[in-house]
Amino acid sequence: MFFISDIQKGEFDILRDTFDVIFQNSPDLILLTDIQGNIVDANIKTLRYFRTTLNQIRGKNICNWCVESRKLKSLIEIVLKEGYTVQRLSLDTPSQGIRLFDVTITKIGDEQSNYLVFICKDVHELAQSDAQRKFLYELFQHDLLNKLHAEIGFIDFFKQIAGVNSELSESSLQLIEKVRDLTVRNIYLVQNINIMLMLRDFEELTNQNIGDAINHAVRYLKSFFYSILDIEIIRIANFYVPGDDYYYRVFVNLILSVYEWVSHKIAVEITVGEPDYNKEQATIVLHFEGAILTNEQKKELMTKALIEYPSIKKLDLIVIQTLLERYMINIKVEDIRRSGKTVGTRIILYVPVVKTV
Repeated sequence: MFFISDIQKGEFDILRDTFDVIFQNSPDLILLTDIQGNIVDANIKTLRYFRTTLNQIRGKNICNWCVESRKLKSLIEIVLKEGYTVQRLSLDTPSQGIRLFDVTITKIGDEQSNYLVFICKDVHELAQSDAQRKFLYELFQHDLLNKLHAEIGFIDFFKQIAGVNSELSESSLQLIEKVRDLTVRNIYLVQNINIMLMLRDFEELTNQNIGDAINHAVRYLKSFFYSILDIEIIRIANFYVPGDDYYYRVFVNLILSVYEWVSHKIAVEITVGEPDYNKEQATIVLHFEGAILTNEQKKELMTKALIEYPSIKKLDLIVIQTLLERYMINIKVEDIRRSGKTVGTRIILYVPVVKTV
């Protein structure tokens, strides 16, 4: 480490000129702002993208060019506390239109003054190629899921024939059931891959009707797990929560992961309370009758430290935990007690309410 006082004037001039060359010739957009995001300095690349001069852009807030301006303001608050962050954001540039950038924000300064350095790498073409690869993968996994679903149908049809003729041995029937379980597990794994891909996505969430989400989840569960799950929907309120077309998988994976802790049949009862728009959150209650979790299992379900354990079951719970956090959903796990005896598990999800126009 060196100090300014230790550097000779000639050496300091060389350092200053070197950093100025790097700053001005960088292929990325580089901006220096105050802690509110008001621009103090910008390199040539930035001025070209925004078709402006330094005098014209100086003093203006960088959030004015960000499509996700609220998100950027919250990121600035995080950087002021933690010192650094990286996010993918959309900037509306006069020369290129709306483009995707990987934005690195770093706090610099001392006790007297602080600044923010924004380094914005244009990844628009890269993101488009990612989108094309994602589209091709979705075609592939759609075809794969269709084949797996068809395989389930063939297995069930064969089971019906075998049940009528009663010609197969018990071991053969067990083998058929095992093949069916493996096929269902493959469907479940493809579903989890989709979820993991979704978690890498930086797109803003859209609104999703909670009734559609739960009904979709229940249809899926009844289609492939009807022999082990007995699902009853008590009430669904017609309101909206933050979500997208992957939202129902929160319920699917939550129910399946709870089922994986037990070996007997369970009954799932889903209740959704009426929304109170004076409150920030609504409540979804899932009763798992017969699925009695130990205190250790409840802790594993709720903790964020599951990544320390490489178990597949616990890895699924990490996915669920991350999804719940993404949708700003809080989770609580407690016992269902009747006549002083524990008869099941109750999972309560607190979901943010969104008023609709």
